[in-house]
Amino acid sequence: MMSFTSRRNFKNNRRLEPEKTEYVCGQSIGNVPKYRYGLFSMEFNGCEIIAVYNALIYLKKPQPLCETAYFMERYRMAMGLFGCNPLSLLRHPLLSETKSLKLRRTTEIYSEGGYIVSLWLGFPLLSQIHTFFAIIGKDGAVTAYNRFSDCCLPSQYSTISELIYQKHLICIYALR
Repeated sequence: MMSFTSRRNFKNNRRLEPEKTEYVCGQSIGNVPKYRYGLFSMEFNGCEIIAVYNALIYLKKPQPLCETAYFMERYRMAMGLFGCNPLSLLRHPLLSETKSLKLRRTTEIYSEGGYIVSLWLGFPLLSQIHTFFAIIGKDGAVTAYNRFSDCCLPSQYSTISELIYQKHLICIYALR
């Protein structure tokens, strides 16, 4: 079933691919809702794919969104019907060959750079999760891509604590 679905989704997604590579913001804006992942549109369950796609751009290893989604779907990074397992994102081969680290607390963030952040939107285990890509600058200011699914611009925060404010953190990947 997964093999048939992943091939069908890849064919659909490949014809939607933009000509230029740029960060994706807003998974319910533009062409992104037309992309498929698993049984649903990426508008519903594509935040992990978009976070990995944005991270690969940051690491100067860009890959088409359709290929990122295909790998993550085909090689069982899926978590049921609801997107990906956020704890398995470093299994993507272009991320696994880096020196990226999985962190469990914001206090473990030690420098500027790119990060993939996964958090609970409500009470842990009983609510949705959201995963997004963020860049922390030298001054500690944070630019988050796809922080909100209906916003086409990156979100700006003065600190990582302000970004995660009152949300339950699942994990953070420090990209290196």
